[in-house]
Amino acid sequence: MRSGGRQRFVAADQVPPLVSVVTVVRNGVTTLAQTIESVLAQGDQIEYVVIDGGSVDGSVELLERYSDRIDWWQSEADAGIAEAFNKGIAIVRGQWIGLINADDRYEPGALETVVRALANSDADIVYGWVQYWRDGEPDFLAGGDHERLDSYMTIPHPATFVRRALYERVGLFNTDLRYAMDYEFMLRARAAGARFQGIDSVLAHMTQGGLGDRYWRDSLAEVAQARRRYVAGAGGAWRWRVYYAARLLRIVGRRVADRLGLRGLRRLWNRWISPTPVIDLRHKSERK
Repeated sequence: MRSGGRQRFVAADQVPPLVSVVTVVRNGVTTLAQTIESVLAQGDQIEYVVIDGGSVDGSVELLERYSDRIDWWQSEADAGIAEAFNKGIAIVRGQWIGLINADDRYEPGALETVVRALANSDADIVYGWVQYWRDGEPDFLAGGDHERLDSYMTIPHPATFVRRALYERVGLFNTDLRYAMDYEFMLRARAAGARFQGIDSVLAHMTQGGLGDRYWRDSLAEVAQARRRYVAGAGGAWRWRVYYAARLLRIVGRRVADRLGLRGLRRLWNRWISPTPVIDLRHKSERK
């Protein structure tokens, strides 16, 4: 394992940070720097840890160049994103933990907004809006709605912060899952009585085309597994077929509309079908 960063171990009487941030990466050298810079720009009171999965593309060398500004980084092979998340959560000391992958980045001032929201909050999970990008251009804004988690992952992961005590109570991410580990965690947390709070601000930016988008069939299978366990009435075979068909229609419809440049169809989807708030930045259509 290769590792580095600022002073790793601190005095026992040192006050831990309010917010810690974990970035996981594997062979993401082309976008990792912008992610790191977006976290470092949030201020000096943020603890920052990067977990690299054994990159061979120059990501490790990039991390070495940031060693004096990152609290801790390490590089070693792992079993996937869930295990990398869990490694980071085990290392950080903050009361609240944000997870932002390489290829995503925080909005300037995002963590200040989060800290203000936490001041009088009894929530276990807080989340804001994400701005999605396509081909280097702003595409749309997406909010979240934890009341609609029965449908699928309706909380934008890069804009989410979880109380450390909740991880200690309900456990970390399920390492048997490769694509829907965040959704399974949200359902498990909800089943354990976690309290959610939405923040009406853009907190993060995300490029479309992540693992869940590229391997959507496998992702759907894992979503089904999570729903069977935590969503009432989702366990029957015929219910799964209906759900799968509906999700498949939505996914394929969106992809076809995007590929053919049929933005009108996408706007209709955003306005009438999407279970979460969406603002189309190119056409300024809005659903709230």
